[in-house]
Amino acid sequence: MGLQLKSDGGEEKDALEKMNIDPDSIGGGFGGDDDEDPFGPKDGRKPDLSNLPPVKHIGGLSSSDIKVADPNRGLIHKIIGIIVLVGIAGAIYFGVHHFLNSGGKDISKYLGLSEEQIGKELSISFSQNDTKAKSIQQYSGGKVTVRSGKGLDIVYIDGKQVGVNTDSGKYRFFDVGIKDSQQTAEQNMTFKRAGIFAVGNDYLEGKSTSYFYYDAAKQNCLVLTVNNNTNRVVMMTYFTDFDLITRNLSFSDGDE
Repeated sequence: MGLQLKSDGGEEKDALEKMNIDPDSIGGGFGGDDDEDPFGPKDGRKPDLSNLPPVKHIGGLSSSDIKVADPNRGLIHKIIGIIVLVGIAGAIYFGVHHFLNSGGKDISKYLGLSEEQIGKELSISFSQNDTKAKSIQQYSGGKVTVRSGKGLDIVYIDGKQVGVNTDSGKYRFFDVGIKDSQQTAEQNMTFKRAGIFAVGNDYLEGKSTSYFYYDAAKQNCLVLTVNNNTNRVVMMTYFTDFDLITRNLSFSDGDE
């Protein structure tokens, strides 16, 4: 007689149990749920993942490679760029301004004082300067000597103090400074003059003209020496004896 299996599968389960095989671990037809995952957790327990091998990143984008653009960064860069450009423009402006425009302290109220008084007021010690004497624009025929200190020159003719000279940007005479254009100098000048005349001279190798702004009645005179190429003041002299410094000049009618 052949062996017949029970339809409920009881003998199969007994046979499997004798072989130490859990019949519930084999899907399909041993009394278990056909839809149950044979590899799923038992009794509601979660699978143990502690022994899974580590995962290594071998390419593509990782979380550290993904960056979110800051919407304010572009604006910050623009602001920094504008600040840099403004700084450069300002430096250029002030550099050009310093190069082309005059400055210095106006010392007009001291120009008629003696050398000793000027030195005391401005804290200057003067000493002999024979080189400077050659550049003084005067036409007296006398001997010119100069005593200099801190860019300021005291002018003497035949031992008599007759004026003050400078080619330094440290000082202003009657609101005129070195580097002023001739037009600016004439517009800003506070010296009260009755007349003006011009004399070409050998200062700057013949490339300059001296403009004499004078008041013959008061015997004072302001001389501005202007570079013919740049039209800017390069030297100033204030004289207190107009007749003496112009003694050898010949004036045509109407010049004086």
